[in-house]
Amino acid sequence: MYKIDGVEYVDVSKRNDTAKLILTQDFFDNVQENFMQYIFLKLQDIKIPDFQNITVEVPDLMKLSFNVTNIQFYDMYIDNQEKLMEILDKRAIFALRDVCGALRGEYMYISDPPLFTDIGVFDLNLKNLSLSLDGSN
Repeated sequence: MYKIDGVEYVDVSKRNDTAKLILTQDFFDNVQENFMQYIFLKLQDIKIPDFQNITVEVPDLMKLSFNVTNIQFYDMYIDNQEKLMEILDKRAIFALRDVCGALRGEYMYISDPPLFTDIGVFDLNLKNLSLSLDGSN
């Protein structure tokens, strides 16, 4: 420990490990059973920031200005039949399988010179989206 201006600080170079965190298969099974659907339901409450006044330019050809607003997830769902995390002897597999839902937003774009212009709503449907990370030591 040392003091600077009367405030005590811990010298981190002299600190020993004080705790080890061990996550078991039961922990991940519990997270999957009791928490994953809740997380996916709460995605619908998240306000994704708008993209406003974005301009992309192709030199000597045209500029494209666009806005994307009111972006939001909806109808999010994950199939809980597959294990979220599988801990094996010398490896672990993290997997999100069969994620379904959609992303919706409003867009507007116009080019300069005004060759292209549109205003509308887009839907990006997610069907059976999966992510798997397989790690070993």
